[in-house]
Amino acid sequence: ALNDARFLLLDVGAAVSVSMRDMINFALMGTSMAKHLFNIETPRIGLLNIGSEKGKGSKRLQHVEAMLSRLPINFIGNVEGHQLWFDTADVVVTEGVCGNILLKSAEGLAKMFIQLIQNNTENGKPPYFILNRFDANRYGGAFLLGVNGVCIVCHGEAEETAYYHAIAFAKQGYEINLTQRISDIIQSLMNDHPEMFRKDE
Repeated sequence: ALNDARFLLLDVGAAVSVSMRDMINFALMGTSMAKHLFNIETPRIGLLNIGSEKGKGSKRLQHVEAMLSRLPINFIGNVEGHQLWFDTADVVVTEGVCGNILLKSAEGLAKMFIQLIQNNTENGKPPYFILNRFDANRYGGAFLLGVNGVCIVCHGEAEETAYYHAIAFAKQGYEINLTQRISDIIQSLMNDHPEMFRKDE
């Protein structure tokens, strides 16, 4: 993390299927470990979620959040993936599947950055285009698929540049008739394999 900050991520795959009680135990074990390993008197405990606001995520995560809030620990609430690298929490609680994906994604991203810099370094500094490629505002947003039309969802922290690129992205989707193309392929598969599209029992 930034400024050599460290955090514990529990769990990263040792327990794939976990109960809500297991996640509470992750917070308690992480509190003790951070206190004695990192010498932090009151470790900050965060719950990995899709938003930092209270009440975010699935009913399961909302319940875990409520339970953690009642414990005598320094629970700071929900944390998002992008916050983890900026000294936001000392312990991050999540399920093993999410934790493992986060861990391996971070490892892969770090390796990619190192390789990009090694391949493109000039005069001891990476060229500007490397940094520019990873500016979220350059991409604007993501298509919201499954609606009858072209829709782009922007990040809550999007800036003016992001909206500009989001509009350009939406224009591209409209010009290639994306909605109809998706509809056509799904309809074709439904006709050929109707058993795959039956509603779950």
